[in-house]
Amino acid sequence: MLPLDLYVSVLEQLEAHRTEPDAVLTLVSCLQTNSELREAALVGALWESHYRVRYLHTEEHDSESRLKARCNSNWRLMYAERRRQDKVALGLLDEMTLHREGRYKIAATLTSMSFDIWDALEIQGSLSVPTLFGGSAAATAAPYALTRRFWAEAILDAISRRFAVLQWGRLTEDTASVSFVDAFSSLSCFFGKPPQEMHAHLLALGGACRKYLLKQRCSVDSDLPDACTKICQFMHEQGFGAVEPTRFYDISNHFPHLYLTTNKRSIPISLVHIFVSLARQLGIPASPIEFPARVLAHISSPPGSDDFLVDPYGADIKPIVSLRNDVPTMLMRLGIPPL
Repeated sequence: MLPLDLYVSVLEQLEAHRTEPDAVLTLVSCLQTNSELREAALVGALWESHYRVRYLHTEEHDSESRLKARCNSNWRLMYAERRRQDKVALGLLDEMTLHREGRYKIAATLTSMSFDIWDALEIQGSLSVPTLFGGSAAATAAPYALTRRFWAEAILDAISRRFAVLQWGRLTEDTASVSFVDAFSSLSCFFGKPPQEMHAHLLALGGACRKYLLKQRCSVDSDLPDACTKICQFMHEQGFGAVEPTRFYDISNHFPHLYLTTNKRSIPISLVHIFVSLARQLGIPASPIEFPARVLAHISSPPGSDDFLVDPYGADIKPIVSLRNDVPTMLMRLGIPPL
């Protein structure tokens, strides 16, 4: 027999794959082969990459932490528990695929399981289909692939919409329970986009913005207006800006998964959404404000300094709006006499 470390080293070479089970099946086979291979396959660290590549979503922000605590940080046990949950969900999906009766009840059950089963359903939504329906000749089509894909995608859409509705419902009870950034990001849930996707986009932008400000030698603590101006400049360099007048009423301007990626020229509230997210990630107390004719961002300044507004939509002309000097003029221009 070979030393245990050598077995572990060999098993470490198994490439983790999100949709193909071969590597995990190899580990499971080792658990059932003999005591030496079983001991090697029981090493929890071997399962971490397989867990992370498969499970990208959870129901709550801390649910993975609770799972980790429950399993004593053993990735094999964590993987096994998530797969057991997947098995229940896929069994219900089979029922929906094969039988018309009771589909609404099953759909409600699956939807209530929420993002804990998102990854399993997402994998089902990408099953290979027969070549007759445009599938690859090199891939083997799964049984009832088209039907399974249809119902898996339908449940994914329902899960994301349910999340958004529940999120917004909390705002009626406590307006501080959901941030503006999270609430607005949830609009894309009605296109079947998980909230983690919008969060990842904004987090990546925030990291890039932080590096940009460091490169510009800009300090958030010493000069808030300058920092906010630099954030607007960063957004401009990333392609964000005012939409063309002919496309102002394009519906794609309202959904984060579009204006964060392919439709970066957008309307004021969408640009304010991005600006507020970036500012808050940098520790700047920014919030949206409905100003006549345009949504702006309000910045709370430290004691001794005036608050001010930021206009990401008009940042090419004047990003910083003074409450003392600019707002009265803007109101008069709109025919609104200042108090």
